[in-house]
Amino acid sequence: MNKPQILLLGDSIRLGYCQIVKELLKDEYEVIFPETNCRCTHFTLESLEFWVSLCDRDRIAAVHFNNGQWDAARFGGAEEEPLTSLPVYAHNIERVASRLKKYFPDALIAYATTTPMNPGDAPCGSPRTTDEIREYNRVGTEVMDKMGIPVDDLFAVSEPLSEDYFADCVHFNEEGYRILGETVAEFLRTQLNK
Repeated sequence: MNKPQILLLGDSIRLGYCQIVKELLKDEYEVIFPETNCRCTHFTLESLEFWVSLCDRDRIAAVHFNNGQWDAARFGGAEEEPLTSLPVYAHNIERVASRLKKYFPDALIAYATTTPMNPGDAPCGSPRTTDEIREYNRVGTEVMDKMGIPVDDLFAVSEPLSEDYFADCVHFNEEGYRILGETVAEFLRTQLNK
């Protein structure tokens, strides 16, 4: 029997936990995801049609997505503006969510907040701060609340983690990704069993 599918979309943080979610939910769901980094909201909007084609639209039970790290990043150094301003991020993230609802009208659409930066101040080639990430999360959550989309608060789960859970300025180590993967799997189970 074909299991219902869950589509995971997101940046390199999602790449770090997607196999864990797949393993944890394998008895109930087929978890699928792009092999590529979904990067910023601009790239997600551009690529969404292709990523949607990876799944069987009739079997999708949920789509769990995030953007934010790339949007908040200052490519070119700290004096640069973020790749995506907060107003443009709000507009783009609403467009992403709206398109997902259109593609999958009967599925759970869920937004995940962006994880914080390493509290140990590891050097970062495309700087952004945890306070800035917090602002992108605030804006994204406001948009999702307006749209009636549940929020998986990965920021709240990962903010208390020490630098021992990070591999660099933004990415987690195996233990950190395990915590995120377990959080996502439990969130999806809970939401889908309501």
